[in-house]
Amino acid sequence: MTVFADDEAQIATLERTSASPEAAVPPTLTPSPAPDSTSGDDSAAVTGTGPVGTWGTDDPQQPHLVLGADGTLAGSDGCNALVGTWEQDDDGSIEFKGVASTLMACPGGDQTLGRLDSATVQGDTMTVIDDHDVILATLPRTA
Repeated sequence: MTVFADDEAQIATLERTSASPEAAVPPTLTPSPAPDSTSGDDSAAVTGTGPVGTWGTDDPQQPHLVLGADGTLAGSDGCNALVGTWEQDDDGSIEFKGVASTLMACPGGDQTLGRLDSATVQGDTMTVIDDHDVILATLPRTA
């Protein structure tokens, strides 16, 4: 399945990894290249001090976000896969754009990351916030 943003830009291709609906494994994500929407240079990506990297856990069935140097966003709320783009504002905050997710039914699963709107980074901690300024999650840098 191909996922498109509101502006009809292709943001990802999703592939089912299991034909069995009982196997609640998030689909494989292949983010599409996005235009460079990060501000500044890429030196933060090299030093590991900026937003580029993996936040949360390396386990695909646990909440995590991956922010690419090219402005792509991929991740999971632990049940549903998330894709989109991100950009860093002048004040250092992160704005998520065109975020789409799968709609798997995961009883008992925490799906709060699906409501993400923005984030802040302090050291090795990302604080994910919804559009009402409610903190959804605090994710450690894992890569």
